[in-house]
Amino acid sequence: MGSAASSDMLLREILSLSRQMLRHASDDEWELLQQAEQRRSRLIGTCFPVKTPLADPRATAELVRQIIETGDMVTELVINARDRAGKALGKLKQGRSATRAYRQIG
Repeated sequence: MGSAASSDMLLREILSLSRQMLRHASDDEWELLQQAEQRRSRLIGTCFPVKTPLADPRATAELVRQIIETGDMVTELVINARDRAGKALGKLKQGRSATRAYRQIG
């Protein structure tokens, strides 16, 4: 990484992608979420470890805090969606079992 300014720009881009991911998770847009996460992961890989002195360590810490906070919110939404999908799958399996039982009787 070239400078503290480029480090700040990268962190802002990572935060922007994190916020996009949150919107995609809120809208159940899982493919778009995955694409944004892949882009974000690549940027994180280029940003860390930090190789140059930070221009404003407090501002950098705040950006990182926001990135982590947004990531935690995305994770929560993904876990909730996974749980909903699991319940729906369970109901589907129950329906199949009921259909099989009905066919065996009839």
